[in-house]
Amino acid sequence: MDHRSGPDRAAVVLAFCLALTVPAACQTAPPSAVPSADSRESITLTGEELAHLRAGMRTYLEATHAITDALARNKLRQAVDKAREAGTQSMQGTSLAVAATLPPAFTLLALDTHQKFDALAQAASGAATRADIQQQLSDILANCTACHATYRVAHR
Repeated sequence: MDHRSGPDRAAVVLAFCLALTVPAACQTAPPSAVPSADSRESITLTGEELAHLRAGMRTYLEATHAITDALARNKLRQAVDKAREAGTQSMQGTSLAVAATLPPAFTLLALDTHQKFDALAQAASGAATRADIQQQLSDILANCTACHATYRVAHR
């Protein structure tokens, strides 16, 4: 369970947003917030890079679904396992050369998302309540929403 609260938590969130240097990446924006003339930052990737990125997003989505399902059925062990799969261990094999070509804020947001899955796994294996875990899952989804509201990918 995250012991930071109130001003301490707010300071951490503010520092994270400043580190990203992209204010939009720190906001939770509903999909309808993306204007019809797509003004999101374009990230151009090769076919292989795009496939890798999409596989990573599917990992996030599948883990989120499995965690939600496990919480509904009170199967915290399954939530732990799925969160770990989407955590920083899933970054193994990611090319540092490719990561270096991505916008720094995008890379930081992705790393933060993986770390949030690790934190959720740790909390779920400890004394965290279902409400605590659901809040952590909400924070993960806020990262996903911010990323999709800020970036779009294009094929080279």
